[in-house]
Amino acid sequence: MNSPLLAWIERASALLKENKDDNEARDDLERICELVIRSGSDEKVKNAVRESPAKFSDEVFSRNVQVALDLDDETLFFRTFCNRAGKAPPAICPPLGVGLLRYDLRSLLPQ
Repeated sequence: MNSPLLAWIERASALLKENKDDNEARDDLERICELVIRSGSDEKVKNAVRESPAKFSDEVFSRNVQVALDLDDETLFFRTFCNRAGKAPPAICPPLGVGLLRYDLRSLLPQ
């Protein structure tokens, strides 16, 4: 893990795992997810990310999906999924499947 963003995700995830009532860690994770989601949909953010050496990788996307599941946040999961639908790396398929089943979003799968 060489990304400061991934390090932040891991720290906040560990804190939340230790204490499910840690609102600061939960808020940090939600903020990170929103940042990653916006980067895929906001043209200005897309351009900034594309020009940045810290471009959001498949690993960041994968962690974003897992964070949405860990927070049990259907809206966050849905928005993350839609943001990268069709471009998901193979390694993220298991957590995507869990979320699609958990939130009964099978209709989003290709027919």
